[in-house]
Amino acid sequence: MASDRKDQKLKSESRILSPGRRFLFTLIAVLFPFCLLILLELILRITGYGDDYPLFKEDLRNPEFITINNEIARRYFLNPEAAPNVSSQSFRKEKNERTFRIVVQGASTALGVPYMHGGAFPAMLEQRLRMTCPDKEIEVINTAITAVNTYTLLDLADEITEIEPDAVLIYTGQNEYYGALGVGSTQQFSSMQGLVYLYMVFDDLRLFSLIKDLQTGIARKKSKGALLSPDKTLMERMVSEQSIPYGSKIYFAGIRQFERNIGKLIKIYNRKNIPVLISTTVSNLRDMRPFISSGTQVVLEKDTKPVIYSGTNIVPELNPENKDEKEGIMRLIEEEQDNAGAHYRAGQLFYADQEYKQAEIMFRRAKDLDLLRFRAPEAFNEILRENSDKWDFILVDVDSVFSFHSEHGIIGNNLITEHVHPNARGYFIMADAFYSELADHKILESDNRIPFAVAYNQMPVTHVDSVYAQLGLTVLTNSWPFRNDKFDRNLLGKLFILHSYPDTLALKVFREEMTWTQAMNELYRYYLVNNLYDDALRVTEAMKIEYRYSGIPYNMSARIYGLQQQTGKAISELKYGFRLDSLPEIAYNLSGYFLNSDNLQESLHYLEYAIDHNPGFEGNVKKLNIIKSAITFKERLNADPNDAGIMIKLAKNYVTLNQLERADSLIRLAIQRNPSHPEVQAIIKKMTGS
Repeated sequence: MASDRKDQKLKSESRILSPGRRFLFTLIAVLFPFCLLILLELILRITGYGDDYPLFKEDLRNPEFITINNEIARRYFLNPEAAPNVSSQSFRKEKNERTFRIVVQGASTALGVPYMHGGAFPAMLEQRLRMTCPDKEIEVINTAITAVNTYTLLDLADEITEIEPDAVLIYTGQNEYYGALGVGSTQQFSSMQGLVYLYMVFDDLRLFSLIKDLQTGIARKKSKGALLSPDKTLMERMVSEQSIPYGSKIYFAGIRQFERNIGKLIKIYNRKNIPVLISTTVSNLRDMRPFISSGTQVVLEKDTKPVIYSGTNIVPELNPENKDEKEGIMRLIEEEQDNAGAHYRAGQLFYADQEYKQAEIMFRRAKDLDLLRFRAPEAFNEILRENSDKWDFILVDVDSVFSFHSEHGIIGNNLITEHVHPNARGYFIMADAFYSELADHKILESDNRIPFAVAYNQMPVTHVDSVYAQLGLTVLTNSWPFRNDKFDRNLLGKLFILHSYPDTLALKVFREEMTWTQAMNELYRYYLVNNLYDDALRVTEAMKIEYRYSGIPYNMSARIYGLQQQTGKAISELKYGFRLDSLPEIAYNLSGYFLNSDNLQESLHYLEYAIDHNPGFEGNVKKLNIIKSAITFKERLNADPNDAGIMIKLAKNYVTLNQLERADSLIRLAIQRNPSHPEVQAIIKKMTGS
């Protein structure tokens, strides 16, 4: 018995782990799940599962340039079908001493919807900065993505700092609730902000691709097919919570989301000493009723008096010809303080009575009470205005600027196309506001400031862009949330009357039957044939921005100036284009202009370049030799201005070069200086026929 107890004691003691072994087993237990995750990550990578979506990638057409990854939006959208397009402009991989680089962050407004291309405010800003500093290479790199919010901007910030921008411009806020990862979006990874940040940190891992795919299945089921339905607009596919009441938990979650992300975003750029300019948001106040209103509904039908109804019970009609309606609306507002429709109607009534300040208060309140949050609440602008000094960024108060440019200070259809996207003039005013702040804060130092009117007259929005925008607005405003009816895009051809060839081009671009670049080339040729030179120049301005390092648009604009007999401008355009893109065709045209200007040395220089770099110009070798000969005779004539023989030889060269006026002038001078010279006598005999 004693021996048994002793054996049991020894066995019990043998089961007690030493501290070292206990630590080892604990470490294994802790690391085992991580090892499994690493193993799973390796397996997913080996099998090719998932993708990387960097913001920038090398331009396949030119390794010296990089461009925005056209698949970057897939990083944030749960389903690839919902991922929108982005800008595709190229810029230098390495900045040089002339490069001035600005990066723009934002969503559809920054992208230029519904115009795109030259209709976007970053494009207008780039054009104006180029006019301001023609010695600089201006790059306004537009990283905007439709239907994203501050989460996306924050996630992209580190990659943006790597390309060393001289400033970052931000316009955001309208998509804070329904943009990708937003608190009210179908494209929401998690309602917990910490998990969303974690996702953005590790979103290049294949494990997160797997989690996203699993989340996509859940989100698709939750959205009841909205994520994939081709009949639904992008706006409709993004919305999970159609009603977000003012002051609700989710409403304040959106405000916290905006404030935290903007604060974090600014810190990233401040650490790199990159100036940050952030704009307040603008919305259509006067001419856009709330999408969804709580409480008693205020109905305004065209050509009828307004009525107020609640359910099926019609409230007695109010007379718009006296103060009764306003008093009734104000009573309703007292009873239903969250009624967006009542506040909007009150704004209309105050506006009609020329009480504009009170009208603006009501319109802004109506916007804030709108349950469908496609317009940023006033709280976002207040956050920006209150924190610009503390957070160390430059406030660009576009909301105040738009109010200044609006009738009676209330923003409406004069500057906004529908609920949030500006028209062409509105986008120009946005660009002007950023331009002014850049100049005032000497971020781009120059004594040459281009006036508002001068820049506005050269705005790079073509007729095709304007009609394209009209077509897009027709589809948008005839779809949810503006209407519940499905819009048949095939009806555009019947509803939209084609008045001109440019209209036809716009419709083809909209239907994706033709690219924007193809349409611009066709439009340019059309304007040239019809001698519409100003319109043709506007086309070239749009193309200069779209293809900022291509010399072709400058070659096109030089042709127009040549047709207008503006030789100086033509040469200036060609030289700028050649500096950006040394094309033999530009060199050949420069040679011709310099020849016509009697600058033979420059003509020779560019003709030699054209011949050396393009076999197609080898037929000009004889012309090249004649120019060399003319240069030699010209130098000899400068040494002896009275040598009539040299004058005649140089004149013959000019005749061969088709410079007949200069040849004639030299012959007349030779006759005047030395009429007895044998070669002069021979010329006189030919002229007199004797």
